[in-house]
Amino acid sequence: MKNKTDLKKKVVKQNDEIWSLIVRLRDNFTCRMCGKPTKHVEAAHIIGRDNWNTRWDTRNGISLCFYCHRFRIHGGRLTEEERIEFYKKAVGEDVYENLLELAKKPVKRNLTYAQAWNELLRKEFVKLTGMSFEEFKKEMKEAKNEG
Repeated sequence: MKNKTDLKKKVVKQNDEIWSLIVRLRDNFTCRMCGKPTKHVEAAHIIGRDNWNTRWDTRNGISLCFYCHRFRIHGGRLTEEERIEFYKKAVGEDVYENLLELAKKPVKRNLTYAQAWNELLRKEFVKLTGMSFEEFKKEMKEAKNEG
């Protein structure tokens, strides 16, 4: 690794990957809006990913199919009020309100913070799947090569 900036980028990318997989696995690769199961389901942030206080909090994630994510949530098919009501119903009003409060708090967007989240995400991944993130990726790669 060249320097801390490169390492930070690597950890952030890995956090994003683990977070996305946890959200999609938790939701059984099923769109939480329309109910469509799809292996291409997207993990969407409720509070935008630019907010590091909530970026890797898996409560801030919801699985959505491409259509619901791009057109309903971001494409204006839902009003702001409808989108907020959907999120409150999907994750619970208390969780939604907690995420909004967390998002207001300042955070240092540094390597130490990203690494702390990496550790938390890895623990959550093991709890969800019973295996490490690397073991899971290896298993999925082998299954893909066999199929």
